[in-house]
Amino acid sequence: MVSVYTLGRIGEDVAKKKLVMDGFKISPISLHFCLNGCVRVFGPKRIKACPYSKRKVGCPKGGKWIQLMSYAYKVLKDKSWGINKKSRAIFFDSLVEKDGNEYLVEIKTNTARLTPWQDDLMKKARSLGYKTLLVKCFVKLSYKVNVEELV
Repeated sequence: MVSVYTLGRIGEDVAKKKLVMDGFKISPISLHFCLNGCVRVFGPKRIKACPYSKRKVGCPKGGKWIQLMSYAYKVLKDKSWGINKKSRAIFFDSLVEKDGNEYLVEIKTNTARLTPWQDDLMKKARSLGYKTLLVKCFVKLSYKVNVEELV
């Protein structure tokens, strides 16, 4: 049996390849690093250097990015959401660019749906001016196993 996690990873890989084929450029920025690294460690008002941009001061993504990261961190800390703190499902899967526009992307495989906090974060992202994409990828794995006794 293939685990849900494995199917999700396959779905993400396939979906990202499709986005690239459609002309999107996938950002190397780790959204989880921004959330857990910069915002959690330094706080939104004291962000230091960004390892992705090699800038010595501040966040290269700017004010609305810091606002979104700060909001995501508040959601993560809010116990009423019931979020497993070790879950990577708090934030988006990718940041992509096409034709001068930035899109925050969440990829779901097969019957998976947005969690309530992901839906909330997508709304917040749109209110800050980001475009959001929900990419659905349907993966069907089949296999055949033959077992024969060798004599």
